[in-house]
Amino acid sequence: MIPRNDGPMDPGEYIRHMVASEPAYYARCDQLFAGYQDAIANGREPTPEEKHEVRRRKVVAGAQVVAAARRIVQAEDRRWRDEGPAVTRPRPRPAPT
Repeated sequence: MIPRNDGPMDPGEYIRHMVASEPAYYARCDQLFAGYQDAIANGREPTPEEKHEVRRRKVVAGAQVVAAARRIVQAEDRRWRDEGPAVTRPRPRPAPT
């Protein structure tokens, strides 16, 4: 017979579990990344788990760059709508003679 799983009685139980285990998760990710760097430095083949962590970090870093660029463009668009194009360099005044 298959045991019945009614799920957690408390709706916030899953969230509390995730928050409580978050430091251990990130510590494990850091450990895998350090293992990858050590493997490369010492000429050994990184484990598949270490390679996966490096790929994940590259994807996250790329997403952060794209998100930052998007925020910059949105802010500049907002500024253009509100103020119009900015003068990037004021005209130089002639030197007094």
